Amino acid sequence: IGAAYLCYLGLKMLLSKNSSSIANSLASDQSIASNQNKEGWKTYKQGVLTNVFNPKVALFFLAFLPQFIDSSYAYGMLSFLMLGITFAITGFIWFSCLSLLSSRFSKSLREKPSIETLLNKISGIIFFGLGIKLLTEKG
Repeated sequence: IGAAYLCYLGLKMLLSKNSSSIANSLASDQSIASNQNKEGWKTYKQGVLTNVFNPKVALFFLAFLPQFIDSSYAYGMLSFLMLGITFAITGFIWFSCLSLLSSRFSKSLREKPSIETLLNKISGIIFFGLGIKLLTEKG
């Protein structure tokens, strides 16, 4: 399912005729805010869908983290909880920094729609290629 979804995303990016720039497609401030809300919700749903079909995180927690918990320790659940909280905090810090930097980068791309279109086409080729590679893997 994940490989097919990558192919779908790649084709969608390749076949789009113009940039998805909000600045070029809307005129009023109210419609910009409304569209940004819709885009934010669409991006959120896409991220959830991607993570649901990505088993790496669950495999990481099941295979890697239990190695750091002493089974003879009376408060093993506390250790597991502390590792989970540590992971959540570092993840929050990392993704906050990443989103702030990508927001600035995205703003500069919106000022140059031709670069954004080119990057979308390149990303589409990469996504489609990765999807085909995954579909043809023997495993």
